[in-house]
Amino acid sequence: MTTPENPVTERTTWIELTALNFMAEAAGQRIGLSYEAAGFQSRWAVLLNGAVAGYRSDLMEARSFAHQLLQECQTTRMAA
Repeated sequence: MTTPENPVTERTTWIELTALNFMAEAAGQRIGLSYEAAGFQSRWAVLLNGAVAGYRSDLMEARSFAHQLLQECQTTRMAA
């Protein structure tokens, strides 16, 4: 079992691309957060390697979901 180059930690570093777009890389995966403005239906898209993995209404919820996805990717990668 090997440790990934960029393991998922509680302190995953998010890079602010714009005020409404963020990106992080860990466990060999790229995760993105992108705000979709739509009035009262506005939401944050969580993207895993460019594909939408889910939506959350709050930035902190989106970050938490993204972190969970990265942990699952790391676990899967380590088991392979």
